[in-house]
Amino acid sequence: MVEQPTKYDRGRNIQIQNYVMDIQPKPPNKISITVALDASPGSLAALEISTALAKWMQAEICGVFVEDDNLVRLCELPFSTEIGAQSATSRYLTEFCITREFEVLERAMQQRLEETATRYEVPWRFEVRQGPVSEQLLSAAKTTSIISFGRVGRSEKQQIGSSARRLLAEVENMMLVSGSRQHEEFGSTVTVLYTGTPAADRALRQAIQLVQNSENRLSIIVWPGEQDPASTNPKMEPTVEQLAQSATDQLPENFSNVSPIHLQKIEGRTVVDLLRYAWSVYDGMLVLPSTSRGKLSAWLDVIDIPVLLVP
Repeated sequence: MVEQPTKYDRGRNIQIQNYVMDIQPKPPNKISITVALDASPGSLAALEISTALAKWMQAEICGVFVEDDNLVRLCELPFSTEIGAQSATSRYLTEFCITREFEVLERAMQQRLEETATRYEVPWRFEVRQGPVSEQLLSAAKTTSIISFGRVGRSEKQQIGSSARRLLAEVENMMLVSGSRQHEEFGSTVTVLYTGTPAADRALRQAIQLVQNSENRLSIIVWPGEQDPASTNPKMEPTVEQLAQSATDQLPENFSNVSPIHLQKIEGRTVVDLLRYAWSVYDGMLVLPSTSRGKLSAWLDVIDIPVLLVP
């Protein structure tokens, strides 16, 4: 049954509309994946991969659409004008026009969410929030297990969008950043980068869990990290062979009998070269430890594949 949305004043107070459809009982561990929806190709790709991940994790999928109040404020300016992308004709930009476009997009996004969740047979919810986009997504991230968003927004630029950059910098839980590739190209391998750090241990455990809950293969890229030119005692750093043994030791007993494992050991590469390599051989999802937050945005400018970041 779908709950009817609560009516609210489109003023400065932020309100939330909830549409809830349970097509199966909620999972006992209450895992939830929240995906940002805005009708852009990147957003729709994020919805697809997020719903697939929700099925693997037996989680609920929640779609969030944000009514950007900056657009509403823009309508208050007497010279605000909208120019049609196809017709090249102009018209005055009014609050009524923006409100109507919001409502059309909300209905379309709710329908797309329902269709996708039904296809994957996962429970779903739809929320409408009002306010600054980044602020609302940061707020949504605090109440979910995984926050998911497209790598690029509605602009034609291929670099990661401004809202995504802020989420990467400030969100503390797991993040799923989709590529632009559609579902037909989504493969059946979970690839994890293992560097021997505590975050890498957690990323490896998460990748193992994903493989156990699905019919995917596990691929482990073992990499000791970029060499520090200022390091005075490089012998203290673990070798790639030691890291490979550490990763193998964390695999469950008889795991290789259940799922094929591919172990790739890499030395002497920069992070960008490493990620390009992962992109060239990828066949599914890349799981990364999100320890170097300052570099994440630059890394994701390089690769265009689904990436699960594990803190």
